[in-house]
Amino acid sequence: DSSTRGEDAWTEDPLGVVEAAVAVAAERESERAAVPGDAMRFYKSWDVNGALSNFSPHPVDAPAVWGESQGAIVEWPTVEHFYQAQKFSGVDDVAATEAMEAIRAA
Repeated sequence: DSSTRGEDAWTEDPLGVVEAAVAVAAERESERAAVPGDAMRFYKSWDVNGALSNFSPHPVDAPAVWGESQGAIVEWPTVEHFYQAQKFSGVDDVAATEAMEAIRAA
């Protein structure tokens, strides 16, 4: 396949190589997922079962745990955003509050 060998990806088709690699990875992942008793894999959001990944681009509603918004339900871009913001949870400092809001807005 010329999209993965022998061409200069920067001059021929910069996204073609990436798209081909993603297609091969998805095919291999779906083959593995079809094996009974095999572990369900969902680390990469674009793979089979990727919607279960904490990186999947699906917003989630969860309580705010900072400042004046504490207790209010707010939208987070992904579960990963919420998870990372929790590193500042319970810290009574303006910088921590700003960090949590910046993570939510990222």
